[in-house]
Amino acid sequence: MITHNDSASIASCVSFVRLLWQLLRMKSPPEPYWWLETFVDTAKDLEVDEHYRPRGGAYMDFEGPVWRFVQEKVTEAFDKGMSVLEACNLWYSGAYLLETVPSVIFILMKHGDNLEEALVRAINDTKDNDTIGAIVGAASSIILTSLVKNLAPQIQLTMAASLGAVCSSILVCRENSIRRKLGKEPETKKKRPLSKLRNALFWLMLVGGLAAVVAAGLKMSGRL
Repeated sequence: MITHNDSASIASCVSFVRLLWQLLRMKSPPEPYWWLETFVDTAKDLEVDEHYRPRGGAYMDFEGPVWRFVQEKVTEAFDKGMSVLEACNLWYSGAYLLETVPSVIFILMKHGDNLEEALVRAINDTKDNDTIGAIVGAASSIILTSLVKNLAPQIQLTMAASLGAVCSSILVCRENSIRRKLGKEPETKKKRPLSKLRNALFWLMLVGGLAAVVAAGLKMSGRL
């Protein structure tokens, strides 16, 4: 609320937290529509500003809350059997709630039961891939940590979020490195003057995520 005091932003954050918390109690991956329905059920009661419009793509005539965009457009794309790249190209996948949120939900619906595939699709098939990769990684990796018995939910959530952030950071940095070697600069470097700061934040997130995983392991073993 301090940095993103926006109705859709707050509603989306709360909705994702509720989604992650419910996921911690599951013993197997949820059905695809669970991701969408859980998000929408929470967000529709919290989001009050109904004047969001797409910046581009195939849905320029849409105006309304983010939760309704997700409910209508993500459902349509999933029912048509679209790939992540095809769907994200329809609504774009940049750093804007009306693009990031549907991209995250769609990827989780398609690949939420496969951490590797979910992260690869989040990194390779979206524009705002650091944010989308971190959220997708946190959600899908909870399934792995939830299978480990005798872990407190708080520790599971810390490990899952850390693992998602670490994997996302590594993949984004690796992708940028490959592009530089091929003579193709990352789009973020071309378009955003704060690319150096962004890369620094990637490494900070990487180091912080590793530290959190180590701390969680020490706590579980009784050494911390």
